[in-house]
Amino acid sequence: MNTTFNFSRIQLLFVRYFTENWRRDLITVIAFFITFAVVPHLINFPLPVLPIILFCLLFFIGGIHYSARIFQEIHHPSSGLHYLHIPASRSEKFLVYGSLSLILYPLVCFFLFYSAIILGNLVEPVMPAIFHYKTIPLNTLFTGFMPTASASSIGKILTQHLTYQSVFILGSLVFKKHPTSKTIISLIIGSTVLGIIQLFLARLLWNNIDFGSMEAIKSRMNEWGISLLGNRMILYVDVVLSVIIALFFWTVAYLKFKEKEV
Repeated sequence: MNTTFNFSRIQLLFVRYFTENWRRDLITVIAFFITFAVVPHLINFPLPVLPIILFCLLFFIGGIHYSARIFQEIHHPSSGLHYLHIPASRSEKFLVYGSLSLILYPLVCFFLFYSAIILGNLVEPVMPAIFHYKTIPLNTLFTGFMPTASASSIGKILTQHLTYQSVFILGSLVFKKHPTSKTIISLIIGSTVLGIIQLFLARLLWNNIDFGSMEAIKSRMNEWGISLLGNRMILYVDVVLSVIIALFFWTVAYLKFKEKEV
């Protein structure tokens, strides 16, 4: 099989995906849109905190589940055999399915969020007063997430999505059943192990374990980093680290994907 990229084959892979999954994805889109259009306008909660909390909750939960199930068809004998025999290279298949969860999913979510808020604002004048329906200014949607501009808030959300997507897309290839829950359990175990190692090193270096001192040291280092580099540079460092982590998990995921066609 030719391993070079061919736009026609990539386009056909996208067409195939949407042809086979449009019902499921349409139901998800409608559910997201209705939730974004109704809940932030009805619940009496200090603005602009509620809309961004609701968006992040649905965005990350949906993104984790979507990424963890993006390659699940290859684990089933019938659908997996059909998918692996599609006349396209491994790189093209991985690119298409990876871009669905990494690029298309957040674009759709942000579009649904803004369009739903706009629709809710348009119908606010005709809503009964008993509902306490309120208008949400668009320029306040993401300013409550960070003390900086809304663009930085969106960037932080996308950076976190970049990391989660790479981890859970690997889980989609590793775990045949229940990939979402198994990947989450693996992350918890990994974090616990790293925490134990950190405590062990603290014991060796300081001969005691003072959780208060460790938190103070972490806070001091954050303050030092901000004073040295500035808030904007700290954000850039977070982005670089997220990209490095994502590249590692994407590489491992691609190698795992190649094993499926050997």
